[in-house]
Amino acid sequence: MTYRVRRERGWRAVGRVGLVLGLFALQGCDSKEAEGARGSPQPPPVLQRVEGELLVRFREKDSPSAMSATSAAWGAKVVHGYTSLPGLRVVRLPPGTDLERALAAYRLDPGVLYAGYNSIYSSNSDVPNDPEFERLWSLRNTGQSGGLTGADIQAAGAWGVTTGSSDVVLATIDSGIDYTHPDLAANVWTNPAEIPGNGLDDDRNGYIDDVHGINAIGAGSGDPMDDGNHGTHVAGILGAVGGNNLGVTGVNWKVKILACKFLDSAGNGVESDALKCLDYFLGLKTRAAHPVNIVATNNSWSCRTRSCNSPAMRDAIARHMTAGMLFVAAAGNVNANIDVAESWPARHDLPNILAVAATDRKDARWGLSSFGPQTVALGAPGVEILSTVPGGLYRAFSGTSMASPHVTGVAGLLAAQDPTRDWKAIKNLLLAGGQAVPSLANVTLTGRRLRAWGPQRDGALNCDRQLLTRRLKPLLSSSRLTLVVGGSLPVAVLNINCAAPGGEVVVTVAGRGPAVLRLLDDGAGDDQAAGDGIYTARFIPRDAGSYALGFPGGETVFVDVLRPYLSVEERPSTYEVMTEDAVRLDDAGDETVSVIGPLPFPLRFADVQPGFTTLHVDSNGRIGFAPGLSLAANSALPAPFFSSAILPLWQNLEVPSQLPSGLFYEVLGEAPHRKLVIEWRDALYAGVSFSTPLTFQVVFLEGSSDIAFNYANVLLGSDEYPEIDNGGAATVGIQTAPSAALQFSHLAPSLSNGTSLLFRTSLPHPSPGPVVSAPVLVSSLPREDSPITLQASFRDDGQETGAWTVAWDCHHDGATFKPEVEQSVGAPGSVSTTCVYSKSGRYAVAVRVTGQDGTSSEVLATVFSVSDVTPGSLSSGSDPPRESESCASMPWSAIPLQGLMLLLLTGLLRGNRRGRRP
Repeated sequence: MTYRVRRERGWRAVGRVGLVLGLFALQGCDSKEAEGARGSPQPPPVLQRVEGELLVRFREKDSPSAMSATSAAWGAKVVHGYTSLPGLRVVRLPPGTDLERALAAYRLDPGVLYAGYNSIYSSNSDVPNDPEFERLWSLRNTGQSGGLTGADIQAAGAWGVTTGSSDVVLATIDSGIDYTHPDLAANVWTNPAEIPGNGLDDDRNGYIDDVHGINAIGAGSGDPMDDGNHGTHVAGILGAVGGNNLGVTGVNWKVKILACKFLDSAGNGVESDALKCLDYFLGLKTRAAHPVNIVATNNSWSCRTRSCNSPAMRDAIARHMTAGMLFVAAAGNVNANIDVAESWPARHDLPNILAVAATDRKDARWGLSSFGPQTVALGAPGVEILSTVPGGLYRAFSGTSMASPHVTGVAGLLAAQDPTRDWKAIKNLLLAGGQAVPSLANVTLTGRRLRAWGPQRDGALNCDRQLLTRRLKPLLSSSRLTLVVGGSLPVAVLNINCAAPGGEVVVTVAGRGPAVLRLLDDGAGDDQAAGDGIYTARFIPRDAGSYALGFPGGETVFVDVLRPYLSVEERPSTYEVMTEDAVRLDDAGDETVSVIGPLPFPLRFADVQPGFTTLHVDSNGRIGFAPGLSLAANSALPAPFFSSAILPLWQNLEVPSQLPSGLFYEVLGEAPHRKLVIEWRDALYAGVSFSTPLTFQVVFLEGSSDIAFNYANVLLGSDEYPEIDNGGAATVGIQTAPSAALQFSHLAPSLSNGTSLLFRTSLPHPSPGPVVSAPVLVSSLPREDSPITLQASFRDDGQETGAWTVAWDCHHDGATFKPEVEQSVGAPGSVSTTCVYSKSGRYAVAVRVTGQDGTSSEVLATVFSVSDVTPGSLSSGSDPPRESESCASMPWSAIPLQGLMLLLLTGLLRGNRRGRRP
């Protein structure tokens, strides 16, 4: 099909390369759930948020009037601000306000940097176990209670180096702390700038009598007393007093524990209160008088829904990194791969975050512990861990909430051993000093379990020449990644030697010519912190094809670089008629994915070569190239649920099980021009009765990246739900990669019966159409009543095959083209005609060529005389024209005005009659 600027054809250039918007959530310390298949993303739980509240960060940080004006439009009240995040406010809306509409309005406001819900977080502690467990196997495992000797953090060896220091402060963001517990009281931090019990805010940080920390819930207070169990249990793992002949001992015998309470007695807390804790700790760390030496914060809580989108949380943790604090986070208790599943804040991409999985007394990954080959740094003991609880008591709990404070505790020992160590050195020693265990291989970054001390100088506190090199990015959700031409793929490698960076990293690139990527740890560009041992670069391919990225250690990541679909043409349908040889996919039904493959010819989806040989067809009107779950709930494109997909009618559909209905496929035609047709025949919209079934197709062309969607019926005809007719509840388009998609429609009735959509990887551009040369006189002596032959030639760069119409006007008057002869030709090239004139005189013959799409060439003419002399050309001078000055090669519009007047005058004087056509 040829596209022309001057003609309105049927195409719509609706292609936009979409940007994947990060949809963040927060996960980690949830109640016990059914154990799922390893690596399978868990279905998100019910949205948890504070009704009537939003977190809004305004761009105009110093303009209260701008903030109040924006909030006034919704009747909102600012209830809290943050010192460390200027412009961030908690806004409370009047009861009954549509929170979604208000959020959308804030996000559209140019004065707002970002806005989101005030999400609710949960603890990971509600899996309590045997309260009589009295042995701290996580610190020293001798095989007690069926354990594996040595499956511990080797705390006894570390205590030979240091048992901790009262100059080191470890902070908890949790349910608070029982600062009166006999086994904790001596290690609880006391604010030197606050006078206890005087009812004043002595240090002027906004909290009265914050002697041991704060309670950030609601209006807040200076009392972080734990009204649950979780925070006190975590505190005991960090630093229950050692050597006091009482209860248990923590990883640190001596330390100072600073608490911020944001989780309530049920283990839930809201994001705005967690941000208060981060804000509070940053203020203590950076205050001029009595700065607090906070080495790390422990965060045994999380949220695992996509709706917990929190750039504010990420910003706050990044500020902690700038101030020199580690952020240790629980990975979560849902046995999910958080490289791809939601789990926040553990999954935030920041160098100072350490996400931790849980292991048991036999060095096995705990069955409910979440994991992540690139996201979860290491494992630590987290099952049946005995520790302190309020009221001077002790209980054993299990979860990643118990694992993360072991890591935070060893961070405290490392700071006590060498007070000059920064967060980078401490983090790297925790990773390099870990002990490799089979249960953590390929499910954590290091494949290691925390080890404070090692017998071969290979623990965190006695690390010597322990090299660790691991790929951090790209994250792999499947065996192959997809990227579009000109797209950008972040590449990062952790390369450390104990505490120090390990040196420059090179990644080889094989594909369209060998090359290398040199990764740098310089703090520039994507590299977030110089000298932290994380080396970064970007892979930006310029050509489509398959590439192999070779990482240190021999690991290879395969990347298919595709050309994005950029144009879609809407045209009358050429619905493919399938034969009785069509194959019915008998496993198709409701929420099913059927596999077609190996295919008879490779599909050149997005111009990749040689192409794909297997398809995964979802009953819900979706086709993919990799295994995955059926997806009934659609979204706008690009969608976060898959990398690449073909979406003729993505919505909640059900394929009937009875013939003649079903899901079919068939190969039509002969090589090398075959078509693969996939048809949803009589599909039903789930939950809608008394409606007309839907029938539509996807057509793949052999040797071409073009893809057609054909629609036989998209009109359900339901009186109850008219809004879902014509694709009104569907997403239609093609997603090439996570960052690139061409969406034709989303939740819009844009389809109609008997139409087709043709998707292409090239933008439609106006074709020049046929280009014709001026006619050339073939007859040497034109005479009256004798056939006169004229010849021209044409080409058409926008149309390779088909039919062209060549029209000739033997008596062209210079104004209106009046076809006298029309010829149909099958290929560009030479064309000719004959004209007969009954009277001598001067004549003009014009030619025009029209392509099959209706695009016509320019009209070109030649002028000659019918007489006994050699035909000449009109000229504005008095001398007769030379042969080289013939007008035969000139467009009609280029003939001089004087010549036109002479031609017309001569015709009138000679009584010229119209010639006869042969």
